[in-house]
Amino acid sequence: MKVHLKHCLQESKTYEFVEIAKAVYVYNPGMLMFLTLVVKKVEAEGAATMTIQAIVNHPIAKPFKLDQWKVKLDASP
Repeated sequence: MKVHLKHCLQESKTYEFVEIAKAVYVYNPGMLMFLTLVVKKVEAEGAATMTIQAIVNHPIAKPFKLDQWKVKLDASP
C-alpha cells in the first residue's frame, strides 16, 4: 500500500506504508480518526522510516476526508 500526500508548501511525495503505530476513533463530536502511521519514502532504497500523524474526518455514508497531517523524522509514535 502506498500513501500519497500533497501539501501546499511542499512538493508531492509518495510513501510506502509500513505499519499503523496507533489509531484512535472518536464518535462524538464529529466521527474523527487520529492515526499514527509508519512509512518510508518510495524513491529511496533503504530509507529510514518516518511517522505520519493524521486527523481523518469519517462522516457517516460519506468518503473519508484528510483534515490535517504532519510528518516527523523519527519512527516513534
